Amino acid sequence: MPKKLTYENAIAELELINKRLSEEGVGLDDMIKLYERGMELAAVCTKRLNEYGDRMQAVKEKYNKEMNENE
Repeated sequence: MPKKLTYENAIAELELINKRLSEEGVGLDDMIKLYERGMELAAVCTKRLNEYGDRMQAVKEKYNKEMNENE
């Protein structure tokens, strides 16, 4: 089973794709493939950021609830 792609790995690959796309001599077929992969990676990054945000919100709510119960 493939390992889950981390946010950091997705960003690193996106940076490589960006660099490759800015180089001269990249053919149209390669550009399309790189663009498609870049969009996949952007979706992974967005999903991961949303997951992290949800986790942070849950921790904050738990902490606030515990603080209110101790008052």
